[in-house]
Amino acid sequence: MVKSIMNIYVMRNVTLQEVYFGLTENDSKEVVKGHKEDLESPVSHWKFDEEKVQWGEVQTGLPEGVAHSFIQALRREPPDEGWVVVVGVD
Repeated sequence: MVKSIMNIYVMRNVTLQEVYFGLTENDSKEVVKGHKEDLESPVSHWKFDEEKVQWGEVQTGLPEGVAHSFIQALRREPPDEGWVVVVGVD
């Protein structure tokens, strides 16, 4: 059985003060771009062309089980004061 290698990325909407942590087996940059057109995305309410949205990779090359544990821990961490964590389904 081949174990998946996962990447964790973060997207921050500075305008709305919301943060989203995502998990992917694919290129993080392409996945972030995909959120713009995905009406089912947890951040579909973001206006990417009008609001200040930043993104970055948190960790790459993690075994799947470790990645799932890590992202759950990130989502449980309190965000910066005034910020909200947007949670999706992996």
